[in-house]
Amino acid sequence: MSELIFAAIGLIVVFPLVIILIMWFSVRGLSNAILELLDDDRDNAQTLEHATELDDWADAHGFEWIGAYRLVGSFQKTTIAAWRNATGESFLCLYRIQQKSYTDLFTTLGASKSVTTSSAAAAMSAPYPPDMFVQAFPVVNSDQTELWRRHLEAVEFVAQRTGQAAQVPDGSFEPHFLGTVHRHMAFLRSLPFWLIQSPWWVCRAPLLANRPITERFASLTDGSKTL
Repeated sequence: MSELIFAAIGLIVVFPLVIILIMWFSVRGLSNAILELLDDDRDNAQTLEHATELDDWADAHGFEWIGAYRLVGSFQKTTIAAWRNATGESFLCLYRIQQKSYTDLFTTLGASKSVTTSSAAAAMSAPYPPDMFVQAFPVVNSDQTELWRRHLEAVEFVAQRTGQAAQVPDGSFEPHFLGTVHRHMAFLRSLPFWLIQSPWWVCRAPLLANRPITERFASLTDGSKTL
């Protein structure tokens, strides 16, 4: 019995330390991450194969192929395939991380606001700046059409509540994507005792997943978002 108690205490102590260590390496790496364009070679075949599978859906829904990239600086080996919709304000990203695939849909509103819809619960494992609205639906991971529908619903909701319409961001995908990542990391580092808070963020992620922006920010008005 005492051995079980000591094991439980050890787990309670070790788990937060592991999360803190992973979070530190992740934020440190992503704060200065860069994108490297991938060539169509054997090493990248798996990522490109998954991108080909999604390309049919992207084409049918008005997204145009941008390219495939390696995210250099990420704590985990990460590759990204990216598309942009024909009107220019939304991006579709396919992430390949540790042999698993996830998708993100990202839309810019106004000068600085954005809405992101992810298929990965891990997207909710850290807070975001007040002008970044993020939701995740692992429950519909394999249904890209449903993910897109929920994304458009969130975009319309945020646009109506803040008065900021969807807008084509300046520049190409690479600086826009990296600017968003770097700004998110800077925001995390600005929070008091952010590393100490990180185990709580990770533990609450499943509670935030599968909850739409329309529910979590039902009382939203411009500038009223809370973390």
